[in-house]
Amino acid sequence: MQAKHGISCLELPLIQHTQGPDSDKLSSVLSDRLFDWIVITSPEAGSIFLEAWMEAGTPNVKVGVVGAGTTNIFAEIMQSSERSLDVAFSPSKATGKVLALELPNNGNKRCTVLYPASANASCEIEKGLCNRGFEVVRLNTYTTVPVGHVDEMVLKQAISAPVVAVASPSAVRYGVGYIFI
Repeated sequence: MQAKHGISCLELPLIQHTQGPDSDKLSSVLSDRLFDWIVITSPEAGSIFLEAWMEAGTPNVKVGVVGAGTTNIFAEIMQSSERSLDVAFSPSKATGKVLALELPNNGNKRCTVLYPASANASCEIEKGLCNRGFEVVRLNTYTTVPVGHVDEMVLKQAISAPVVAVASPSAVRYGVGYIFI
């Protein structure tokens, strides 16, 4: 889009995703236990979930997602004829707080939720759901850390940029964004 307007853009990722302390547990939890909902709040969490879900033998799951970007991670699976994964809920506003307020609770029975998340994510979702009577299992399946190396030539371009656009809270924490030159 920037090129269309004559703007040169240098994308400089300064964060990377790494395994979280619970990453090895996700596939076995999916194999061993049924949940009413799986809550996915980011494309990275979705990718990690899909890998574990396939390792677990593609059990039937109902997924709630936050936002279109997260929904897109599931597009290919949702179009398959198998359909053992159902993206069945997205909140009216793409935030964890609204998801916690709006996720359907299946009537009076105790509703169970698996929440594979970033170790950096707040407790807002599980607190909000627990306050509504949900039983939440959170697994910290990944985290974000600063990148270990940036190419010196790319860094020189970035330092001379007149405008920087930051892409996420993690980006702010670690100083990543889009640099317009």
